[in-house]
Amino acid sequence: MGIVSEINQKEIEEHFQPFVRYVASGLSSASTVEGRVVVVPTLSRLAAFLTERKADFYMESPHPTYLINNVYGSGKLLLRRWKGGMADYHAIIFTKKSGDTKRLEDLRGKIIAFEDPESTSGHFLPKYFLSRKGFKVLQKRKSTAMFLPEKSVTFLPIRRTNSLTWFSRNKWRPEAFSNDDYAALDAEKSRT
Repeated sequence: MGIVSEINQKEIEEHFQPFVRYVASGLSSASTVEGRVVVVPTLSRLAAFLTERKADFYMESPHPTYLINNVYGSGKLLLRRWKGGMADYHAIIFTKKSGDTKRLEDLRGKIIAFEDPESTSGHFLPKYFLSRKGFKVLQKRKSTAMFLPEKSVTFLPIRRTNSLTWFSRNKWRPEAFSNDDYAALDAEKSRT
């Protein structure tokens, strides 16, 4: 089984290994079928592994699945899984109550934090939504980037694990996540 992640690759491999062993045991009564997890850093690498038959199947969220299947042509959808005990999840854009961003239009000329570019709900969907609402969505690599014209919104990709710290320090007021990641932020915040 192939999975994409730039970080925590060993932990991800260990987490999914029992599942992959279970799948392998169901494929054959012979003990020669071995289940293995392959964690690669990019979608293109996973697509290549599927094409080269170094991975037989993969698990990803909707946007990466679309890319692997339709753009790279390396796979096809067979099953849909629940993620974190949830059948469905969605994107949300949020900000602090005390901040000056009260409406969507207030994002113009500001920086918003998005999750990892591979994230469907924390990156692709908010970016698509803002584009459909007439925003020119631009990416900056550093937090010290200058603000851009009024008709744009600038996003800075961040990891969800850093989000609570940045949000609580007012580094960026608006952020975009999946609803389950937002709930996890509430849980983390209540523990601190």
